[in-house]
This record gives sequence, structure tokens and C-alpha cells, in this order.
Amino acid sequence: MTGLSDPEETGGDFMPNRKNYKGFKPYQPNENEIITMQHSLRNLNHVEILSVLSTLNVRVVKTIKKRSELVKFIESSFQQGKLSKEIYIAIREKAFNPELNVSDGFYMAFDEVLLLDESQVISWIEIWNKEHSEFEENSVSYSSKIELIKYHPHKVILLVTRLQDKYAFDKSSMYSTKYTEEHQLLVEIHFKEEIIYFQTSNSTKYKVIRTIVQNFISIIVDKEAVKLFSPKMTKLLSFTYKEAENVAKQHSNINPNTVKLLDLLYDLDKEDSNFSDLECKDITFDHEDVKKKKQRFSKAMINTQNYGGGDLLATDSVKGLILNSRTILRMEFSLYYNEETSPEEFKKHAIIAGINSNNQDGFRIYIKNNDNSLKNTLNSAYIALKEAFIANYANGNIRNEDKIKSILGLDSSE
Repeated sequence: MTGLSDPEETGGDFMPNRKNYKGFKPYQPNENEIITMQHSLRNLNHVEILSVLSTLNVRVVKTIKKRSELVKFIESSFQQGKLSKEIYIAIREKAFNPELNVSDGFYMAFDEVLLLDESQVISWIEIWNKEHSEFEENSVSYSSKIELIKYHPHKVILLVTRLQDKYAFDKSSMYSTKYTEEHQLLVEIHFKEEIIYFQTSNSTKYKVIRTIVQNFISIIVDKEAVKLFSPKMTKLLSFTYKEAENVAKQHSNINPNTVKLLDLLYDLDKEDSNFSDLECKDITFDHEDVKKKKQRFSKAMINTQNYGGGDLLATDSVKGLILNSRTILRMEFSLYYNEETSPEEFKKHAIIAGINSNNQDGFRIYIKNNDNSLKNTLNSAYIALKEAFIANYANGNIRNEDKIKSILGLDSSE
């Protein structure tokens, strides 16, 4: 039998004429989508195509062994309306994603009401591409394009491109050459959480695309300039304590941003999380005189070398800085990502992740591992990390208050 296989089906083989598999519905594409699928498949090698199908929990039956056979089958099935739109979107994203490494990214927040259905998003994109794609910044002209990759009720994924004409002078010929510089990123705008994710580790690409996204949102909400700002982990902060105890004074001394950052870390270490065994390996605080001297970028570094390894959050020195209202600017931590290999089994992957909350250009979260053989796993781990951050940022309450009290020695039992 030839085709795709769904591991959850008893028979093992996925037949293209089935009405549903894994919750996906077959989709009848238009001509542009058929051409795009063909183009996408030509940009991917055999391993990359299999990787895309694997992320959707769809595998190829053993009778399809060659890349040419797989490409021919996918193209034919897609044209006949026997594959899902999810497969098309995933293959297109893999083929044309300008930043294939999804284990890094910058985050910006906004304070605007964006409640758009899919037709409204499409309409605003059309308006942008038709009326606002050409713009000028610092006396330099640019062109841009926005494409809708995927729509969710509370989130959109956009492919944003910026083009700029540049020149290079050749001393040999004494002539200048004109060329076009292209920057392109995937961008997620989360309506409900009021946060934007830029998928890249390249700060230059991030900055130029950020301007386009900022202008795009300004057009939608009809404002001259919408403000984008680095997310602060203090949103609607609520920290309860007993007034009669000395703990109250200590709590008032803790920087709210630091409390919320700790809350996020301990969210990752919960039993129902994809992560476990979290340990802080490196941490940077603001300088103790930063407010008096206005030394915004002065830092006091504490690292594993000073304390012989282990979890820095468990050391008295770090606890003391936290209890004296110092702000955590950056930290790196080790933890395990628990990958589900079957309904009963998990495989643990050790990763090193980092958070930079002091970046004036945005809040950055990254995974440091660069093992190509674990690329899909690391990408999945980052998606889980990103979702945990966004959910925690949008939540106004401290969800791990007892754990924070305990680690800082502020237990009410003391």
C-alpha cells in the first residue's frame, strides 16, 4: 500500500481518500497553492520533508523509499484534494522560512485592542501591501510585503519582508553596482496576550522587521504611531502575604519584575510541564547603585565559577541580592525537555536555555544547544518554552508563590 501512515491508526497506513486523520480534513487547493506546494517540495531534501511530516505525527509507509517517489505522491495527492491544509502550510513554512532555527527569538509587547477575524486580517494585509508597502525612514526608501501564513482566533503568523536598494563601488571598473538587500522573518502577533514574537537570533533583521510590524499595527488601530515596548514581567502583579508577619517587609523589598521572572521559571518545573530538573547556571543583576548613578548598563555578575556549580537560586548570595530589590537582567538555566515517545514513555533531553530581560530592543528567550541531530526536538522544546512564557506573562497572578517563598527563605512557618 502506498501513501502516508498515521501511527495512531490500527492499520498503520493513511489512505489519501480518508475524510479525516489526526483531526485534519482533506483540502482542495487552488492553482496558486498547487504551484507553491511544487516549489516548496523542490526547496526541501528528503530528510526535511520527512521531518515536516513527523512534526504532524504522520509518517511515510515503507514502500515509498526515494525522495522523487515521495514528492510525486505528495504533489498528486495535494492536487486531488486528498491532503490537509495543515500539511501544505507546514511544508511551505519549512521551505520558505527565512530563519529555520526556531530556538531563539525576540518579544515585544503592545497596549492595543486587536480582535480580528481571518477576513479582517487578510483585508488589512491587502491594504498594507497596496497602499503602505513603500515607506521612507531616515531619508532612505524601503519596500515591504506582508503575507498571512496562518490564522488562529487569538494569533496570526505573518511572513514579513523588507527590501532596500543598496550600492557597492568597484574600484577596478570604477562603476557602482546596485543590489537589493532582503530581510525576512516569521512574526507572531498574539492578540489576547498583547505580545509579538519575532523568530530570529539576528538582531539586525529583528530591528528592521519590527518597524514594519509597528507601522502595520498603527494602520489597523488608526494611530500615528503605536508604541511597542519590551515586555515587563510585572503585568497586573499580585503577591499575597500575611500582614502580621515579618515577611511583609521582605516582600516589599523584592523587585516585582524579578518575582514574576522566578514565577515563570518555576512554572517550567511543575509536574504537568514538558520540562523538569531546572537549575540556574548563570545570572546577572543590575548594579546596586544603578538608580543613584543612572548607570543603566552597569552589571554585577554571579556565575557558576564563583559558587562551584549547582543551582544559583539556592545560594545565599543570590537570595540576598533578590531580597534587596536587585533586578535580574539575564539568566541561563539547565533543564530537561521531556519528549513523549509513546503514550507511556518519555525521553529526556538536557538543554541550556536563557532569558535576557534587559535588552532595550526586546525580551529575548533562546535555547543554547546547537546539536543538528536534535534540531526537531530543540524546536519543539522552544515552542513549549515560548508558550509557557506568553501564558505566564499574560497571567496577572503569581502562580508559584509558595515555591518562591520557600526558595527565598520566606516561608510563613519561619
